[in-house]
Amino acid sequence: MENFQHKYETLYHCLKNEILNGNFQYGDKIPTENDLAAKFSLSRFTVRRAIDILANEGFLEKRHGSGTYVKATNPNRDRAGIIGIITTYLDDYIFPSIIRGIESVLTLHGFSLNLGITENKLAKETACLRVMLSQNIDGLIIEGTKSALINPNIGLLETFRARGIPVVFINGNYSDYDSSYILMDDEMSGQMVAQYLIDNGHRKIGGIFKSDDIQGHRRYRGMEKAMQLNGISVEESSLLWYTTENLEQIFRTEYDHLLLNRFKDCTALICYNDQIALRVIRTFERNGVKIPEDISLIGFDNSELCEVSPVKLTSVTHARSAMGEAAANMLLELIAQKDLSSAIRKQYLPSVMVHRNSVRNLLMPNK
Repeated sequence: MENFQHKYETLYHCLKNEILNGNFQYGDKIPTENDLAAKFSLSRFTVRRAIDILANEGFLEKRHGSGTYVKATNPNRDRAGIIGIITTYLDDYIFPSIIRGIESVLTLHGFSLNLGITENKLAKETACLRVMLSQNIDGLIIEGTKSALINPNIGLLETFRARGIPVVFINGNYSDYDSSYILMDDEMSGQMVAQYLIDNGHRKIGGIFKSDDIQGHRRYRGMEKAMQLNGISVEESSLLWYTTENLEQIFRTEYDHLLLNRFKDCTALICYNDQIALRVIRTFERNGVKIPEDISLIGFDNSELCEVSPVKLTSVTHARSAMGEAAANMLLELIAQKDLSSAIRKQYLPSVMVHRNSVRNLLMPNK
């Protein structure tokens, strides 16, 4: 009896470690009872005993006629009291407020935070995810890196799921990975700003958008929708798409003429965010283009830059602290779930427009 118990416990611990270490990931089919029996020199009865225990504990599930698979839950995992936070940036723009919102909720529940920064680089995201996996965190809040592109880290994210570690995305999500998230409604925001410009008499509207982050695509889609609903065509020649890597280049002084030429026929310009809007303002200023007299400008995020800008910038709000709090609360709900296979939460936060001095009403030329 002792020998039998030793044998099935050995296999039990071996398979459990394979799951916890991510070698068997969520949804993976494990070897058959015959294969395991041959590999470990065990009887099928002993193999079945080890599998039954893992199935009862929620690590495996048997599918009739198909085999045995890894489930997306690990109910017996010890809690570390640590939540991982991965963002593209940390110490500027909207990110400090997001982090404070997360921290204000999680610290009340006894969690400490482990921060990782990717600088919107996939290799750094890979490194951050591996560090988080090695630290036995209880949950992860992540702002995806280059969220509009195919992501090589989906396998690592599936490992979190296989270990029963819930993940919540903020700001953007990966289209090829079904996940819980808290997002701003970027498409609606893009539609709102474009409609506002149209209501103020603008028909020649240009845009600067980020191509490697999904927010840029969604904000553009909203702009396009508003213009189409008003019978206005989007001119491709009046759009500028940029990436994380070429941002500095397109705003170099020696390339001012290219940017000015791109938008010379536009009466208004929608910028991906307030940071881009401020760069555009500086480019226009040093070339004698006045805002809003010569061209109107709108940004996104309603950051502090709107007030310190040479021209007070009209912008769309970003929830920031509320997003952090909502992400933390959503993660706490998921941590309480016993089975993550169907525990997906999705939430959009509303935006409003803050009107300042950067948009001219063409219907009232003297205003």
